Amino acid sequence: SVIQLLLSFAKLDIGAFQETLGAEGMALQMRAIASLLMTYCSINPDYDNMLQDVIEMVGYFAVYNLENQSLIQSGQQPTILQQLVSLPFNYFCDPRYKWKLFPTLIVCSHNNATNRAIVENECSYRELESFIETPNIDDEIPLLKIFLDKRRQENGDAAKENPSAQQ
Repeated sequence: SVIQLLLSFAKLDIGAFQETLGAEGMALQMRAIASLLMTYCSINPDYDNMLQDVIEMVGYFAVYNLENQSLIQSGQQPTILQQLVSLPFNYFCDPRYKWKLFPTLIVCSHNNATNRAIVENECSYRELESFIETPNIDDEIPLLKIFLDKRRQENGDAAKENPSAQQ
């Protein structure tokens, strides 16, 4: 599918993926298509795999990109972010679904107070934080590998800039 092709592109070069889909004009199309697919797939169980791919694609679109994070919480209601936090209960408890949804919710709300408030309104942020603390989780989920590697890099850079903070 086109969504799987886009996921392959994201995994190959996250920067080019975000720049391409986040470009003026293209970003609005991406938001409209993702929203439409999430609406359609979430009410049609035959398209469950496609919904999981769309969820993952949204995560790649948003990871460490404040403009794209803003895009997923704007636009026609319900927004993409509102759709994510309103998915059926099994996405919040069944590991098959959590492993797609939770990384996307984490990266969509990281360093973004507005998005975090939307996520916290519907689910426990502590549960999301616990999820990413699972040992070796970044070996299992490529999106979290990108997120956690960059976060470790930022934390390392911050520690180098302020060595007294480590004491």
